[in-house]
Amino acid sequence: MPEVVFLPWLGCGQRWSAAGVQVVPQAKYLASLDREPRDWLKKYFDRYVKRDGRTPVSTICVVTGGGSTAQVFRRVRVVAASQLVYSHADALCQGSGLLGPRAERWMVLVQRFDPSREWVALLDGRTLQLWRVDQFIEVEPVSAGDVVRAVDEPVVAMAEALLQEQGDEDFLTGIDLLVEAFRTTTEHVVRLNFVLAGTALELLTGATETRRKRIRIAETLKRAIEAAADGYPGESDSVRKKVTRARRVDPALVYMWMAGCEACSKGTCARHANKFLGFYERRNKVTHEGAAGDELTRHQRPDDGQRHRWPVEEGEVENGEIGGAHAVDAALVMVGWLLLERVGSRLEREAWEMWCETLDRAAAALGMGRNS
Repeated sequence: MPEVVFLPWLGCGQRWSAAGVQVVPQAKYLASLDREPRDWLKKYFDRYVKRDGRTPVSTICVVTGGGSTAQVFRRVRVVAASQLVYSHADALCQGSGLLGPRAERWMVLVQRFDPSREWVALLDGRTLQLWRVDQFIEVEPVSAGDVVRAVDEPVVAMAEALLQEQGDEDFLTGIDLLVEAFRTTTEHVVRLNFVLAGTALELLTGATETRRKRIRIAETLKRAIEAAADGYPGESDSVRKKVTRARRVDPALVYMWMAGCEACSKGTCARHANKFLGFYERRNKVTHEGAAGDELTRHQRPDDGQRHRWPVEEGEVENGEIGGAHAVDAALVMVGWLLLERVGSRLEREAWEMWCETLDRAAAALGMGRNS
């Protein structure tokens, strides 16, 4: 029985290849099929509709190649992680409160089908149900954010480099959790986002067997940024290497952002008006104590201790005030430094520079830049 692997909500209208898979817009994929499977799949795809509950999305993307279903899932995951981190960092550089696609855009579905039959098996939670192919409806998630309009070369390069980390299950599981933590940060999922983001950071930094996890994570992030400040690892010429280095990000402020302010703890801080909590302590308060107010869930700038705010036009407000980046989104973007250090030597210079520049500017926008 044939099967189709697809991304119902991705929305990308371009054909692209990355990490061993090819992604084809539904129109081009259907045009390549014989009439009977084409008609069946057209009828099936039309049941995935926009938020109005009626209009077919028409931008389903079909995944081909990549090996077994499990291998395809893993390959798509590394592309998703790369795209989500890069697009969110880029949005922060532009001072945008619209951080683009969320994890829901990268949901992968597998459907086995028989063109001679009108029935389709659908999984609803843990229940497998049979529906006529022209009777069920799947509605685009409201929380999915913007569509993925393109998968750019830096994203492809990072995904293919990450895929080579096949032997490190902790690292690859951290990538999976990283993607899941990009769920839309609304009140009912905010605690889950903090759990997933914190655990992803633990796995990606090897801080799984230490009591001082926040220090281990902070130290690892600091080293990753210091490595980026040396320049592209594949460049041997010292002058040319210097041109590629990270210039804006301040490793000390990144360390403080994660681990907290030691001077605040001692009562000797002249930088922050109120005690500055590091991200990991915020994560613990949200996940273990159930505290999920804005004072914890919004990103706090380590440079001045103030809540991050988006640059907005006068009078433009969000829920009665000028909003800012969510703490989880800031943490997920900062993971980009860990990815860059881990696989940077496998990237071509141009891709490495684009990642470094984007992360560098995002860090400055979040209050982690030199002289910010």
